[in-house]
Amino acid sequence: MSDTRPVTIFTLRDLRKVTGSSIRPLWQAAGLRANGFNDFQLDYGKLTHRGRLVHAHQDAIYHTDGLRYLADLHGVTWTYWRDGINRLALSPRKLHAKYIKVPRIKKREEGAYRRAEALVCAGTNVAAEVAHLNKVEIVRNAVDPSKYAPTNCHSLRVAVCGPFAADFDTKYTVPLLTQILKLDRKTEFTIIGEVEQQYKTILQAFENVTMLGWVDNFIDTLRSCSVLLAAYPPNIGCGSTKCKLLDAAACSLAIVATTAGGIDFDDEAFLHGETAQQLVDQIGYLSSESARMEYGKKSRDEVERSHDYIKESRKLIDIYERYLTR
Repeated sequence: MSDTRPVTIFTLRDLRKVTGSSIRPLWQAAGLRANGFNDFQLDYGKLTHRGRLVHAHQDAIYHTDGLRYLADLHGVTWTYWRDGINRLALSPRKLHAKYIKVPRIKKREEGAYRRAEALVCAGTNVAAEVAHLNKVEIVRNAVDPSKYAPTNCHSLRVAVCGPFAADFDTKYTVPLLTQILKLDRKTEFTIIGEVEQQYKTILQAFENVTMLGWVDNFIDTLRSCSVLLAAYPPNIGCGSTKCKLLDAAACSLAIVATTAGGIDFDDEAFLHGETAQQLVDQIGYLSSESARMEYGKKSRDEVERSHDYIKESRKLIDIYERYLTR
């Protein structure tokens, strides 16, 4: 299909369902329109509009049909595999079988990156992984702050966001969360998102845990809590700021996170912990409403400063204009 609009934003993810992968092209499109830039179309699943420049998200870079494209990196797949394998308790034979796939994934991925006009990275940690290719542009993950009302929770209630599926991250986060729950049996924890049965059985054993599963009103559900716990695995240098963290911060929730959970978010805007005890101690500090309000303001201020979709979309417009004229 031909189209006069020069830019096509393209993802393989279904944009009818908001997920961590689909939200980035969605807010980019909204931000472009809000900035008065309408010379683009949005494709998902299949590339149907052949713009002069394709803005391809994640693995859509392998489906650009020989067109000029920008590669939008939410993360770097081969580093996710590398770090994920290091966290799995597997036999040496099984580990080797997985390790030998990493160089092939890296070769394919870097080949696509080299063919791209530029690499639009979702954060500084992503950019660092591909800096050697000398074509990095940083457009951080972002939200529309005006759409988020502050939390209406005046007690200590901690949100933990899934989904918890059988992947690399969950094999770390569920044991860590279990340790936290064993240490803190008084604080209310609300788990939002789908949880596989093997993990549900473990978490249901704690009386201070409420499991909601998938919710249609995610933001309102977040606002019923006062703190977000983001306990993500260590050594995921390929990552960018988590969308759920931005949602919580925009709602002025105080944030408690591991270094990886708060990746690419201002270090001063959240409370850090790596071990279960450190995270429990930080949650305990937030038992004071004044402390929650202090860190809730810090998290909201950081969203407005560094993760506003209007500001980040302006960066995209500049990138489009530069590469369309080449």
